[in-house]
Amino acid sequence: MSYLRRHSYSFCLLFCIVLAFSACGQPGIDGGLSTTSTPVATARPASASSTTKVTPIPGAALLQSCPEAASVRAAVMPAMKIGDHPNIVYFFQGKTGNVLQRYDMVTATTTTLLNGAMTPLSISPDGQWIVLSATTQNQTALQLVRTDGQQRQTLSCLSGQINIVGARFSPDQHFLAVAKLDDTTNISTIDVLDLMTGKLRTVLSSQQLDYPGLALVGEKMEAIHLPVTSSIVPRLSITNRGRSLPLDTLSGRVRPIFTPMRWESNNSLLLLSRVQASPAPAPLLYRLRDVSKDASQPGNLQLLTGPKAEGDNCQDYALTPDNQRLVCNMDVGPGVPIQAAVKVMPVSGGTFHTVYKPQAGDIREVCAITNSTLLFTLEQVGHPETIWKVNFAGKDLVQLTSVTAKNEMFALKNWSSLWSECAVDGSLYTVVMNDPEKDTGDMAVGSLAGGALKTIASQKSGLEPVGWTRL
Repeated sequence: MSYLRRHSYSFCLLFCIVLAFSACGQPGIDGGLSTTSTPVATARPASASSTTKVTPIPGAALLQSCPEAASVRAAVMPAMKIGDHPNIVYFFQGKTGNVLQRYDMVTATTTTLLNGAMTPLSISPDGQWIVLSATTQNQTALQLVRTDGQQRQTLSCLSGQINIVGARFSPDQHFLAVAKLDDTTNISTIDVLDLMTGKLRTVLSSQQLDYPGLALVGEKMEAIHLPVTSSIVPRLSITNRGRSLPLDTLSGRVRPIFTPMRWESNNSLLLLSRVQASPAPAPLLYRLRDVSKDASQPGNLQLLTGPKAEGDNCQDYALTPDNQRLVCNMDVGPGVPIQAAVKVMPVSGGTFHTVYKPQAGDIREVCAITNSTLLFTLEQVGHPETIWKVNFAGKDLVQLTSVTAKNEMFALKNWSSLWSECAVDGSLYTVVMNDPEKDTGDMAVGSLAGGALKTIASQKSGLEPVGWTRL
């Protein structure tokens, strides 16, 4: 599966989620307006096949309604008791919306946390909090919920056709970077929310003069920076979700969508830019140097990889846990006369060096599971798809597992996001096995030491990992 196929699916899935939200405007159990004061359920030892459901604490719904228009609430984030049981949090598309669940690897217990018009976006560094894009009072809402299913709260609500397309906690969990897109105007922004005070600052906006663009030159779209007064005229028909993509009338530029990739520190962000269009160029990586500066201050955005750089053919990126090295996945897809490869370069600058090149096939996904080890999936014609690990020196190449069914495909990342990371907890990793012909999916957990996968969930569609926690 190539980059284009995967991300075309991602954009379609994002659109379907947005449509589902707009159709689920009636508040209910998960709409955040219930005031039921049912006592908290007492946990009981569960068998390997048992499923429990979290009951909200009394009065918790008071924070789930929308705050006043154009205002933001500070977060209320009491810590929960941490245990020693690794739990994987995941979601899937149910009959009435998405279902958020947690699986305990020790007790083999599945717990349903939420069910309704919401989509998990990311998990906090300490594994205790999940960011949600939800529907509350017929509006898109930015919400938090603790990984024990308690303390669900609405921080802000967005009017009109504005959607949340990404969100990331800062390392100290003091800030939240939120990417938003207005489907009506195609205006995209990155906001930084101070969770302690409720103060919100727009740090990047597609309306600012130095916002980067993608130019249509002749019959080809090229990712280049142009002055605002450029007179290049587009000749290629670009579509976004089935409609014409607005162009800057002066420069002929398509304005990409930025999403937070990782906080480089508590004061700087690494951003990924993508274009929701077809054809689309490779994504680009940027650094937002200082989140204390708002979008009106120029020169705060630094391009790290660009069309004239060696990493031009990167179709996806990964970062080491220490944020020191950038991993490039040259997932070229079938029929492209460029050999697939995994490359690495320092985030601070320099050149890419090749870590691994398969003799044949397509590297679909790559993750940096430690500061020195990579995990990747390999697709080869006539062979079952496989998962491998290799160190940054290109040595100790080990095949961990392969699919068992002919048409199955592995997914290490969240397919409905513009960018996501692998869900890894120490020696464990999460993978979804999809069979497109049967329209089924299984979520499994594997060991980085190898061995058989353990299936923890099976659904018709849409199984995606959120992250790990300990309870």
